[in-house]
Amino acid sequence: MQLVLARRCHLVLALFLLLQQAVACSAAAAAGSNNETDRAALLAFKHAVSGGGRAGPLSSWNDSLPFCRWRGVSCHAGNGRVTALVLASARLTGAIPPALGNLTFLSSLQLPDNGLTGEIPTSVGGLRRLRRLNLSGNQLRGAILAEAALLTNLTHLNLSRNLLVGRIPPGLGRLGGALVNLDLSRNQLTGSIPTSLAGLPWLQRIRLGNNNLTGSIPPLFANMTALLGFTFKYNYLDGSLPEDIGQSSCRRAPGVYLQRHLHQDDRAVLQLNIGEAPPRHRRLGPGALLPQHVRQRARRTDTSEPGERVEDADHQPGREQPRRRGARGPWRTQGAPPSHLSFNMLHASTPGEWQFVDALTNCSKLRVLHMFHSDLSGQLPASVANLSTELAWLDLSYNRISGTIPSGIGKLRGLTTLRFQANNLSGVIPESTGLLTGMFEMLVFGNRLTGTIPSSLGNLTKLTQLELSENELVGEVPPSLAGCRSLAYLSVGGNRLTGTIPAQVFTIPAMSYILNMSNNFISGEVPPEVGRLQSLQTLDLSNNRLTGAIPATIGQSQMLQRLYLQGNLLRGGILPSSFGSLKGLEELDMSRNNLSGEFPRFLQDLRYLRLLNLSLNLLAGEVPVKGVFTNATAVHLTGNGGIGELGRRGIKVNRLL
Repeated sequence: MQLVLARRCHLVLALFLLLQQAVACSAAAAAGSNNETDRAALLAFKHAVSGGGRAGPLSSWNDSLPFCRWRGVSCHAGNGRVTALVLASARLTGAIPPALGNLTFLSSLQLPDNGLTGEIPTSVGGLRRLRRLNLSGNQLRGAILAEAALLTNLTHLNLSRNLLVGRIPPGLGRLGGALVNLDLSRNQLTGSIPTSLAGLPWLQRIRLGNNNLTGSIPPLFANMTALLGFTFKYNYLDGSLPEDIGQSSCRRAPGVYLQRHLHQDDRAVLQLNIGEAPPRHRRLGPGALLPQHVRQRARRTDTSEPGERVEDADHQPGREQPRRRGARGPWRTQGAPPSHLSFNMLHASTPGEWQFVDALTNCSKLRVLHMFHSDLSGQLPASVANLSTELAWLDLSYNRISGTIPSGIGKLRGLTTLRFQANNLSGVIPESTGLLTGMFEMLVFGNRLTGTIPSSLGNLTKLTQLELSENELVGEVPPSLAGCRSLAYLSVGGNRLTGTIPAQVFTIPAMSYILNMSNNFISGEVPPEVGRLQSLQTLDLSNNRLTGAIPATIGQSQMLQRLYLQGNLLRGGILPSSFGSLKGLEELDMSRNNLSGEFPRFLQDLRYLRLLNLSLNLLAGEVPVKGVFTNATAVHLTGNGGIGELGRRGIKVNRLL
């Protein structure tokens, strides 16, 4: 009996092993079949697009390597299925083939910054495991796939910088389980913003700017508790700003962009509970106020729309991963100043219309506030000083704002850039600005500010640019400004400053771009310390009451390109011989002084000199005929006495007899 049972057990075990082997063989065959499907899909992609020729990114896509080792391809370590296809900035052209939808295990499809054309195939909507879809920076046309709403595992969707048209699919609101980044900016999308997007509670960034969207901004923000920033600028939106914009989402948002491009023939206006936009547009060029070397020194908040970075595919042991690349192209900057052109649409003139600033004080994480080139007027509310202490960039420039700079402005300890220029502000510059020790740029020129320049500004050791010109400031230039050791650009021209030039200002080691004290009532002599500014490019001391001789040490400023000393009471010889060392000098204006003596011949050897104005002095002697003197429109010598003709060029000099 036991023998019979043993034989039966052996028989059952044998049958079980045979069945297990059959299942394994079947699974292996199925896996091989599926892997072959992936390989065929990749080859279909290769045949549909081209890029780089023999040495291009697809040159490794051949039988010499398993497809899991092809460039840009990542596979699952267990089943060998393709999980990622990442080819950024690979110079790919052509259309995305429908066969790509057969990569059913794909979790990351990222092909940004190429030259892909055509429409996004509907088969992409079948990639249910997809978590990252980045097709930005191509030339894709057609509409956004309605099938994208089926990609319920999607965390990042970036279709920006294409030629997509049509409406935003309302079905995208069904991606609320995972979506954290939605970027559809810089396309040609029309229609309204779907209210269904309110169903994306985990969304951190939403970018819909630079499209042709119309209608109002729907109430999206109350449920977006994770929101860090949103961009709707350069559209044709109207209606009221949603009340929920000041709720939990605003408390976390570091940057808010609601600008739009208003064409001259556009008569639409945007009501944002703070008025309307003017039917015009204005431009402010990127970095227009800062030279390149100053921009490199300044650590300023990046207020451009940061592009989504291409994420690496899931790491596979022993696999070389695709390189991490930026998804934006040449405008992508790292911690740099704004590189975009902004057109704002805000209007405020009465205290009631300025109440939106009070609401913004609830945004404790706000880092960037741009309201430049708008239609803002009336009194600047004191609540500006109560904005987030993390605020890094405050720009209210080129408006008609009146009132005073709030005395509590020093509470904004995180401020790196303060731009109040070209307004109607009056009153004094608060002493508390000296508390903003992290500031790199302070621009308040073109107002009606009075009082003296605060000595506390000398505490701003990181300041690279200080522009106080075209105001009504009085008193002396404070010697404490020498404490601004990083200052490369200092302009206090066009005020009512008196006293002498403090020699300490000429000891600032970083002073390399502009030093402008023109159009004041400054007296005394030019300090010999001026020669210590050996990197300075422009020195403007014109239209003051300076006396004495021009110091010979100025010839030590060998990087000087422009020197303006006109309209003073300078005496003595016109130029010391050390001026011959200024080989890069391009413009020299010393007109309307009391300079005398022989005409220095070395000026004709300054090969880059293109403007020379020595008119209305007491010069004598023969005028050189080489160099800049060969250009009659570049040389101005009228109003001198005893100077002969300009040689064979026939340029006459009017004489004072």
